[in-house]
Amino acid sequence: IKNIVSAKKIQEVPDANAAEAIGRLPGISLVRNGGEGSKVIIRGLSPKYNSIQVEGVKLASSGAEDRSTDLSMVSPFILEGIEVTKAQLPDKEADAMGGSVNFILKEASNKDKFEIITQTGFNGLQNKLGDYKFVLSGSKRFFENKLGVLALVDLERRNRSSDEYNVNYTNLTSPEKREEVDISIGNLYLLKANRILNRFGASLVVDYKFENSKIKFTNFVGQNDNKNEKRINNLRPFLADVFYSMEDRNNKLLTLTNSLRYEHNIDNLHFDLGVFYSFSENSSPQEVIFQGYEPNAFDTKTIKYQIHPEKLSTYLVNNLDDAYLYDISNEKNYSKERQLSFEFNIKYSLDLSDDIIIKLKTGIMLKNQYKVYNKDVRWMPISWGGGVPSNSIKMILQNYPWMQVKTPIGASRIPWAYFLEDPSKKQSFLDNKYSLKNVPKLNMVREINTLLSKELLTSYHRSIKDDYNGNENYYAGYIMSEINLGTLIN
Repeated sequence: IKNIVSAKKIQEVPDANAAEAIGRLPGISLVRNGGEGSKVIIRGLSPKYNSIQVEGVKLASSGAEDRSTDLSMVSPFILEGIEVTKAQLPDKEADAMGGSVNFILKEASNKDKFEIITQTGFNGLQNKLGDYKFVLSGSKRFFENKLGVLALVDLERRNRSSDEYNVNYTNLTSPEKREEVDISIGNLYLLKANRILNRFGASLVVDYKFENSKIKFTNFVGQNDNKNEKRINNLRPFLADVFYSMEDRNNKLLTLTNSLRYEHNIDNLHFDLGVFYSFSENSSPQEVIFQGYEPNAFDTKTIKYQIHPEKLSTYLVNNLDDAYLYDISNEKNYSKERQLSFEFNIKYSLDLSDDIIIKLKTGIMLKNQYKVYNKDVRWMPISWGGGVPSNSIKMILQNYPWMQVKTPIGASRIPWAYFLEDPSKKQSFLDNKYSLKNVPKLNMVREINTLLSKELLTSYHRSIKDDYNGNENYYAGYIMSEINLGTLIN
């Protein structure tokens, strides 16, 4: 039912974040972003069905469209332990169908401690130095070890770039025998993603120990700043065309939790109460997609569809005179969640004998939760088949007078070749087994997005239908028992 990972085990392997630290447990798998674990799957159930907690405080969800929580901002260096519960128990919130993960933060030890950890790294895919990790922590106990204070700061930069490809297959015929089906390439999707992740984390834990009781005040903040540049070729041999695109996206994720908990023991009776606050903010202030289109991109007379994907590019015509700027879109996403809760629990242990122990537990929880999500999608069809000159084309030509030498104002299309990166600066892609071609310059993409910002049209069906804001008041109580018969039966 429950797995517990100690601080020693967590730090035996240099995991990037807390999600990676529990990814090796049985029944646990990870959702990855740029090769790094970000969300937890328990017993095969999606992350939105699992509860993520810090010191028993449920983290506010960071998913824009669901209740999932991103763990990539939680540093393994701040953790004393991790508890993974793979069952639905009465003292857990009922929305965790898969299970729950509880992160226990470090407390000040009896010995004064000051620690500095520095790391650096090399990215072999891009042959670049620049990755680093810096951890500074200190702890001390006062007043005969009754009062403890621990503070930790974690700074990190990671290059999470990747080369990716995806192939979709189809069949042109439907023969009676399965062995005779002609498996053909439907489309080949090539993606080069440059991802730079800047991560910040900090924690402050203050505890005071009485003879039979304890007060603990915990604070945790984590922030990820993720910058993504994606260069894409989408080859569609059946339609004999290629889409070229550049995606420019920045994302910031902030998570904050505060908890104040009091625990007291009187013989076999234990009770605790606490007040908790949790906050998350997920913001993508701008995602620009700049897209070009080349029709008649394949030699349809000689092309073969039942080939290895590596050979598909040999049938490309590569006639940039036919390629043109297709469209541009701009998307913004923002979500915020806030939780304020109070809970009170009582547990009584009845020892009938050395082998028979009965535990009774009851408690209540009160919680107020607020969440808002806003999405704004704007776009502009620059040249959809041409024919009609648009004002956006005129604005681009006026902003770049050198384009007017071959493309006069009043033209219905702008050649894609005007926007391309310098071929001499071409980066290696998938060990040169595939070729990523005709990618636009990032600075021109940003300039044109700014130029046309007031011309872009709002896509109402994509912008409004998912917007929401809601407030929820939550009241819950439970009663449960636990019976232990020796050490083998629970």
